[in-house]
This record gives sequence, structure tokens and C-alpha cells, in this order.
Amino acid sequence: MSALLIMVATTLLGLTDAVYALDDAWRDACVPRARPVRSQWCEENIRLPSEFSAQPGRFSFRGREYQREPIDAVDDPNVREIVFMASPQVGKTEFVRAIIQSQGEVDAAPMMFAGPDQLYVREQRQVIYRAAEESPVLSARIPPERLRNDRWIDLQRSLVFLAWSGSSQRLSGRSCKVVICSEVDRWRLSVNLAAQRTKAFWNSCVIYEGSPVGVSAWMGALYQQSDRRTWQVPCPHCGHYQELRFFVHKRGKYAGQGGVLGLQDAEGEWRTAEEARKRAYYLCENGCRIDGRDKAAMVARGVWCPDGCEVVDGQVVGEPANPGRRRGYRLSALYAPTCKFGDIAEAFIRLRDTEAGRESFWNDWLGLAFVPRGTAPNWHVLGSRLAGDYPRGLVPKWAYFLTAAADVQANGVYWVVRAWGDRKTSGLVDFGFIPLLIHADDGDEEETEYELAADLQLLSEKVLRARWDVMGANPRGLSQLAVRRLGVDRGFRQIDVDDFIRRHPGDRVIAVFGSPKITPGELYRPTKIERDPRTGESDPDGIIAWGIETGAYKTDIADRWLANRTLPGMWWLPNNILETRGGEDYLRQITAERRSIELVNGRRVLRWILPGHATPNHDWDCEVYNACLADMITGGEWNVEKWAAEPTPPGQSEEYAEELAARGDRQEDCSAR
Repeated sequence: MSALLIMVATTLLGLTDAVYALDDAWRDACVPRARPVRSQWCEENIRLPSEFSAQPGRFSFRGREYQREPIDAVDDPNVREIVFMASPQVGKTEFVRAIIQSQGEVDAAPMMFAGPDQLYVREQRQVIYRAAEESPVLSARIPPERLRNDRWIDLQRSLVFLAWSGSSQRLSGRSCKVVICSEVDRWRLSVNLAAQRTKAFWNSCVIYEGSPVGVSAWMGALYQQSDRRTWQVPCPHCGHYQELRFFVHKRGKYAGQGGVLGLQDAEGEWRTAEEARKRAYYLCENGCRIDGRDKAAMVARGVWCPDGCEVVDGQVVGEPANPGRRRGYRLSALYAPTCKFGDIAEAFIRLRDTEAGRESFWNDWLGLAFVPRGTAPNWHVLGSRLAGDYPRGLVPKWAYFLTAAADVQANGVYWVVRAWGDRKTSGLVDFGFIPLLIHADDGDEEETEYELAADLQLLSEKVLRARWDVMGANPRGLSQLAVRRLGVDRGFRQIDVDDFIRRHPGDRVIAVFGSPKITPGELYRPTKIERDPRTGESDPDGIIAWGIETGAYKTDIADRWLANRTLPGMWWLPNNILETRGGEDYLRQITAERRSIELVNGRRVLRWILPGHATPNHDWDCEVYNACLADMITGGEWNVEKWAAEPTPPGQSEEYAEELAARGDRQEDCSAR
């Protein structure tokens, strides 16, 4: 009996222990599991396969300490977008793969990985699966190779949907907490389509990653809209924190310092690539010489610093110039563990002599958008370089005829007059702005009348009826010249422009507009306007408007800015352009646009873009139209011997009679600039 009681007691005690054990397990399960730090998890669990990595084995931030903060920023609830713009070889691809592999373990939620094309996405999927096979945590969670597909990467706790820019269907229809847009500047479709996938999550994150291409329509713009962080590193001698730059500062308190030196000899001549590689060193912003052996330690102690702040004693101080929820990170090859100061110096010497080489250096080594030579120098530099030997308001004595162009805006009309001579040599004569004058008659408000085209009426007085004095006499012996042809941009206020064109029959005044539909090889083409812009009805007497291939003319003008000043074909400005009223505004407008080399359906396409700032480009449009008008007058034949002897250049009718006097007795100075 006693033995039986002992057995029963033992059994009961065992059951009690089991109940207590279950209770303890339940309590432990109910305690929220602390989310691991993503960068720490990556170091502990990710393995890099030897066939895809230059540094196989355990994932490490050694030499790439700058990756840690961007990886952890994915889980920051205050960060909604991350922009990682960098040159190749700084580890941006490993950065993306680390985020994908860690998502299921750190924050189990669906995500999307999108790239420029299907082949790129497929290759990245293969590498990620291969790395997961090496990881002790992920290897048991991925499907066998026969079950893997192009729809997603299956990491068990997180599905990574795959998409590419050539397929709008793959970029839509999925709700994801994290979206990664890789190699953004190579996309054919907008990255915004992929970014819309995160709307279902309140704490989502969109990551844009890639190296810039050309002027970088996407990555450069995305980075500029962020808080623009740079990796500031301390000088090993003075401790001053600074961004590693290739080119030294051109102005400011650090002028001539903060960059790679040793590329030129004492006479300022460029060294050979091999000599530059051996002699290159870094010059601190405080003037300290930094050799290559100090670079690794500098980079390891770096700190990410937003634009507007500075790093003092390793701490970021100040207020960001562009605070918000978009983090921006930018790195050049100078930060890559395998890149030495001599390597980047050698690359610059080898690539600097050609446009394609310079583009490669800026994109692939500096991680920056490339601005081709001759696009748009600083306005004051251009004003000084192109200053001719005549003042504003006078016609150079080599000029044969004048053209004028007008850009109609809501608040008035911008106009520019240019003189033309042999070999397409040209010179700015005058320019101005005519505000839109609204006159109200005296009397009741109901009887008020508005002259919507008052500025265009004054354009006739200020430009068409004007005569400009020649500095002496031109080659035809004329002491004054009138505008031979005026082109008015029809892109805005079409009703007013059409009315103005009809008041000036013939071909001395024509309507123009920038057209993207010009056949390759053509520069301009007439188009009959068959519908009245006022009523929308068919108009058999509609005007003729000339579509112009503006890109070709913009490129031609920009090339002439850097041409040899001693040869014919120069594009001159008055010698007092920098001092004359409105000269600065004119110069800022003609330098407002930039050339952009973009990939369109796999082809490199040259485009002119207007960056997002307040400077308009109306005078620039006028100059482009002037160049086309001059080609119309000469038929594109710029050998003066072919047309100078004719009383009227080919393609131009006889000068029309004087315009009727404008209504009223207005004597306002409309050349306010």
C-alpha cells in the first residue's frame, strides 16, 4: 500500500511540475519578443558565398562602416524613404541583399524587390538564394531549387515579390511594407509605380538605390530632395571631420584644399596616369597631407552628417537644411576599401580627355551626375567670355540682318533681338520684357474692358517698328537695320498669339513652337492650325505655325559658347552685358537648362532639362527660336557669298509697310530690364 501511495504522489507531483512548466512557457510566449537590430542580425547570420563575393564568409561592416546606419534606418518609424546613391564597389548591392535576407527575421512582412529588367532581378534572386543556403538560420527556410520561381523569393517568414521596370503589372497589385528600387537610373518606367505598393502599411519604407547615369534624372533628384547625408571622416592629424572629395574646393574658406592632389607637376602640367597613381595623396581641408595608409582608419571612424550640419568631436551638431522623413546617403569610390587615392587619380587622368570618359569618371568613380562640357557655365563666366566689341542696343558692323523672337507668358512677353553675319556669327543686340497692361475704361465696373493682347500690341512698336543703329555701316552699307523676321511662341495664350499673327500677314511675323515630332534630320516644319483655339471649331483660314526641333538648336548654341573666339561662328554678347540693366537676369535665363544623357528603351538620348529652381528660361527659348529664324532666312546656307549680294536673303519676302499706330498714346518704358 505504501508503495502505491508513493507512486500516486510521485505521479501527481510530476503532473504539477508539468503544469507549472506549461504555465512558464505560456508566460514566456506572451512576452513580446524584442526586435533584433537589423545590422547586428546581418553580422551574426548572413554568409557571403565565394562565387559571388570578393570577401566571402561572414557578413561584416569592417571597412564599410557606412552601411550600418542605412540598414538600420529601414526600421526607424521616422524614416519613410531611403536614397542610397553611390559609385560601384562601395557595397550598395550587399546593402540591398542584407535588407532582403534580414526582413523575415527582423520584421516579418511582405516586401518587393524591383530592378531595371527581368534579367537583373533574376540574377539577384539567384545570389540571394545562394547566400541563404550558406546561412545557418535561412538555409532551412528556403524552398528547394525546383520550387523557386520569378514571382518571389520565399524566405518563409517573408515573401519578397519580384518586379522590373519593363512590366507595369509586376510593379502593381501587391501590398508591401518595404519596397526596394534597385539601379533606379536604368529604369524605363517610373519608380513611383513601385513606391505606391506601401500604402497599406503605416510604417512602410521605400528604398532607392543605384549609381547615377548621365545627369541622373532620378537618383540625383531623389538625393537632392532628401536630407543629403555625407560620410564625414576625421583627419588623422588635426581631427577635422570632412567629406572625402576628389576635386578641391574652388571657393570659400577651404579654397584649394579638401581633395586629391599630385595629378599635376610644378608647372601645372598633367602627369601621366602612372605618375599620378604614384604621387597622389589627399589634402585635408585644413592643409594636412593624408597618405593612403591612413585612409582605412579615417573611413572606419566616419559619421553620417546631413546637409546643414557639421561634425564636431564625432558628434553631429546643427539643424539639417532639409529635415524630413527621406534619408539620403551618397558615397564615392574614395570610400571603397579597395580604392586608393592613386587608383582614382590614375582613372581621372586616363578618362579626362573624352566626353564619354569624363561621364564614366563622374558616374562610376565619384557617384555623381555628369554635366557635359558646354552645357551651361555660370552666368557671370559666360557674360565675360562672350563679351563682344559693341554695347547693348547697337548692331555690330559685320551683321547683315536681324531676327527677333518673343516668348508669351501670362504676365507679359519676353523678347530678344539678335544680329547675324557670315558663317553664322551672331550677336545679341537687345532684349526686354513687356508686361501685360490691363486698361480699364472710366465708368461702372460692368462696362470695364480688358485688352488681353496689350503686350503683343506693344511688341509691334518696340520690336517690329524699331530701327537699330549699326556701329558705322554694315557690309551692305546700311547704317540702320530692322528686324527681318519675328517668331512668336504659340505654346501659351494661343488666342492672343493667333490674333497677333493675323494682324501681320505674310511671313515677316510667324508663330513658332517647340515640337518633339520633327523627323530626324529636320530642324523645322510648318503645321496648319485647323481649329480655332477660341471656339474649338474647324478653321479653314487657320494660321501656319512652325514646329522647331529645339534640342538641336540648344546643343548648337551651347557648343558655340566654348568655341574658339578668334574664328567665325561665335555667339556674341554685348560688352556691357554684365553692367546693363537686366543683364544678369538674361544671363541666368539662358544658362537655366542643363543637358541630360538618359536611357530610353535601352538607347542613350540627349535631353535638355530645367532643374527645379525659380530661374525661368524664357530668354533661352527666344535665343533658340532666333537661331531657327536665321536658318529660315538663309535657307541654312551660311556662306555669305551665296546670299549677301541679294537684296533680300532667300526665303524672305519684301519688307512690309509700316504697322498701324497702336491704340492710345502709351509711352511706357516696356524694356523694364
